[in-house]
Amino acid sequence: MRERLRRYIEYIRISEANKIARRYFIMNSFDGSVTTLGVLLGVLFSGITNPIQIVSIALATGIALTISGFSSTVIAEEAERSRDIQELEESMLMDLKDTLYARAAKFSIFYVSMVNGISPLLSTLLSISPMILALYGLLDPDNALIACIFLSLFYLGILGIFIGEFTGRNRIKESLKLVGIGIATTVLVTLILEPISPT
Repeated sequence: MRERLRRYIEYIRISEANKIARRYFIMNSFDGSVTTLGVLLGVLFSGITNPIQIVSIALATGIALTISGFSSTVIAEEAERSRDIQELEESMLMDLKDTLYARAAKFSIFYVSMVNGISPLLSTLLSISPMILALYGLLDPDNALIACIFLSLFYLGILGIFIGEFTGRNRIKESLKLVGIGIATTVLVTLILEPISPT
């Protein structure tokens, strides 16, 4: 097990998969959080109060984003890595099929696809965690729904801090930028749905 882990770490280093995975994590965590925010706002204005229904809708959305993120990344990364290997083979005039580089490239496809797939599901689960508590009677459903919306905005803020941390930019500005997008989403959805929501 330890040897296999060392080998996987070496694959990640050779393929520089962490850089790609980090971009995918940020992108799909952001997508998952904003999408879940939209779902929660839709639930709020539709008058749905049953925790089972709310959790089911949000979880189905998160699962769909996971499947979409994983499969689209596999397709894109396979094409990209195959082209890189082909170009390298042509420049080196040799077959790289069974080389360490080829194995690292193959592993990186799975690695970044998993990161891309799991990240929106994690952000969805975090956002709806108060409603999961309401599902077991630990929170009032109405209060839980409001908490879910605020938690989605909070997660966007944390994501902004993470972006600022590894890019060297101002963490507060990056956090406010992402929270601002969440607030803008909330305002826009409210303006559209409030006039047509059930009284």
